[in-house]
Amino acid sequence: AKISKAHLAIDPTLEKTIGKPFDYTAMRSRDDLPEVFTITDYLTIGSAINTVYSLFGVPKDLYRESGRDLGPAPILRQLLI
Repeated sequence: AKISKAHLAIDPTLEKTIGKPFDYTAMRSRDDLPEVFTITDYLTIGSAINTVYSLFGVPKDLYRESGRDLGPAPILRQLLI
């Protein structure tokens, strides 16, 4: 597989897998190769946890954040339908 510049910036030795960018609207991975790594472009455990929190009515102030000063990780809304 082709490796994005974003992946190489995070892991130049290619020892880890960061996955493909994720489209939260279409609920599928994207095929582009980002130049820069942005955590909100990837599916994370925070999104999975926030989706479960949303399902069970957990207050939003307890949601997992995407990162420092980025706000809550996105909710996988299509799974809640």
